[in-house]
Amino acid sequence: MEKRKRFLDVFRRHQRALLNLPPGQFLDYTRHQGIMKTLSAFLLVGLLVLWSEMPPASGQPNRGAKPGYCPVERCMCLRIGPRECRNDYSCRGTQKCCFTCCVMRCVDPVKEPPLP
Repeated sequence: MEKRKRFLDVFRRHQRALLNLPPGQFLDYTRHQGIMKTLSAFLLVGLLVLWSEMPPASGQPNRGAKPGYCPVERCMCLRIGPRECRNDYSCRGTQKCCFTCCVMRCVDPVKEPPLP
């Protein structure tokens, strides 16, 4: 218990010296807990929204998808364009909705999974 008290005294002295606080005044960390909880909740909601909007990985069939695999296109993207499709069933015939050259668009599928 004596070590803890001594540590707190040294910590408070250093805190006052670093932050130019008058003697007897310390930072109140409990004041910021409500803000941290709110920011954490917003961060969690934001991550969930981003996760729900991610397209399935190229080359992996997902549940409810049309047969075949998305072809691998090697393009340099400066920016990602607007979606031309939302899923395989928004495409005509046997085409699949794939991330191709920086845009989600309908393309003809390949029969074999692409090599990495």
